[in-house]
Amino acid sequence: MTFLIGPDLVMARSDGFSGLSEFLAVAKHASFRAAAAELGVTPAAVSQAIRTLETKTGLVLFQRTTRRVGLTEAGEKLLGRVRPAAAEIAGAFEALTDLRERPARDQFSSAEGAARASPCSPKNSPSTSNTSR
Repeated sequence: MTFLIGPDLVMARSDGFSGLSEFLAVAKHASFRAAAAELGVTPAAVSQAIRTLETKTGLVLFQRTTRRVGLTEAGEKLLGRVRPAAAEIAGAFEALTDLRERPARDQFSSAEGAARASPCSPKNSPSTSNTSR
């Protein structure tokens, strides 16, 4: 996914996910400073990521005043879609916990076992069979 900014300028990261962690953190805390602390970056880095995301969407996502930060209608709509997706992704990583706790020898996928037994595997290939023609 590529986003154009101006006639010939393309954003450096075009993966579609850039800025979403910052967006979620700012929405959660209603604060750029608190979001930065959660993410381990500077408030300026969070602000830049949000500006880039707003440029990418072409919409203002946060109303900023000197005392508070709040979601705009566009920000609320985006949050409603992104928050459940982020929770699903986090859950996918948590589901891998049991694999980290198992010995490495037990972590082979069932696909590898199926490949070994496949009729197309080299040991079952007609070119390696001992039958004469």
